[in-house]
Amino acid sequence: MKAPSLKTAVLVSVWCITSAAAFWLGRTSTPSAPALVAKAPSHDRNFNDHGPTIALNAAKAAPSLQDLLNAKGKPNADALKAWADSLDPAQCPGLLADLQKMPGGQPRDALIEAMIGSWANRDPAGYLAAYNTVSSPRLRENGVGDALEAMAEQDPKSAAAWLAASTDAVPNQMLARRYRSAIEGMADSDPQAALTFVQGLDTGSMANGRIQRQGLNTIADALADQGRFSDALQMFSSLPDNQRGSATGELLSQWAQDSPTDATNYIATLTDPNQRGQAAAQVVQSWARTDPQAAAVWAAQYDQAVAQSTGQPSGDTLADAMRSWSRFDMTGPAQFLNSLPPSPDNDSAVATFTAQARTVDPSSAMAWVNQITDPTMRDRAAGSVAVSMLASGNIAALNQAISSNQISPAQAQWLSTLPTDNPQALNRISRRLGANFTTNTNRPAPWAPPPAQQQ
Repeated sequence: MKAPSLKTAVLVSVWCITSAAAFWLGRTSTPSAPALVAKAPSHDRNFNDHGPTIALNAAKAAPSLQDLLNAKGKPNADALKAWADSLDPAQCPGLLADLQKMPGGQPRDALIEAMIGSWANRDPAGYLAAYNTVSSPRLRENGVGDALEAMAEQDPKSAAAWLAASTDAVPNQMLARRYRSAIEGMADSDPQAALTFVQGLDTGSMANGRIQRQGLNTIADALADQGRFSDALQMFSSLPDNQRGSATGELLSQWAQDSPTDATNYIATLTDPNQRGQAAAQVVQSWARTDPQAAAVWAAQYDQAVAQSTGQPSGDTLADAMRSWSRFDMTGPAQFLNSLPPSPDNDSAVATFTAQARTVDPSSAMAWVNQITDPTMRDRAAGSVAVSMLASGNIAALNQAISSNQISPAQAQWLSTLPTDNPQALNRISRRLGANFTTNTNRPAPWAPPPAQQQ
């Protein structure tokens, strides 16, 4: 450790006494203070009780006490940063030890915080070698975060290695975030090394499993930023199924926004129906956030092609487009769906749109229910909208739907058993009825009459 030179030795007893008074009492004006220049160690008992002379400045011109305070006698962040940046990182371990011997409080913590922030950014390896000497948990952890981010930019492999060897230095809730910086740094320069590192993590713990998932997404983001979508897909093809799905989904979401044509061309090359369907859903949901009309047009064409090749109605991809689109716009999806004829191919899309519309205008949503051709899906959507009407107190619209046979007598009977004085419970029931239309169409309607009434 390099010892502070005489040129850098400042803040003897006068600094300790005067600065503490200025900070702690919050004085609005600071009296003429002595310059923080090098002096011989003071024999003031109050200072000597807390350790030797503290080196506060490595620059030739030492700041005055007033330079480090603002008009209210509080720490001046800019001045403190300038002072901290003037220090030689080799001085920081000794200076930290001296500062921590000062009386606790705002002045000391402001000095330590400024010094640690600068030290960790300029000499991350040096700080990480001494981080456990920082007595304040908050300042210690902030310094570790700053050092790891700086190291991830300079030498990401070393940052990842340090984390792997020093996991107790970082709280569990922060571990994934710290790893993300290191993995991102590796992915920018050597994606394959980043992938190898992530795959090598022991996923026996919940924290490591989360780090691995986030790490794969980080690599996907880095490769997407570089425009290397095909390379990334090739890399991810060797991953186990449970890892490949998440990483590929993140990549396709980025690809759909950067180059939807290339993303859809890639989908056309897939031969496995399940992989192709998953990829189509990931692309169209992301695409619909930036160009929902184009995404919906492509989704309708894709579903039509799938229906022709399989002989089965397929509206899942258009439903995914409607799900994304109707989250921020109801008019556009309604106009688009109005341009399509009622058809089994469009049922899922209409049901998905209805599920969103019921929270905005249940009466209009009920009119959309009639566009669903599949009886089970239509009944399910009608029940969901009806429960929303109950939750919002729109009894007149509900009675109108019953009188016009949009809601059957059996459904009306079931609705009459619900807790109309509990809107929260009704909303939960409505969401449950309205979700996952395409995967629950074979389940019995929840408002079916009891067995005795069915006989």
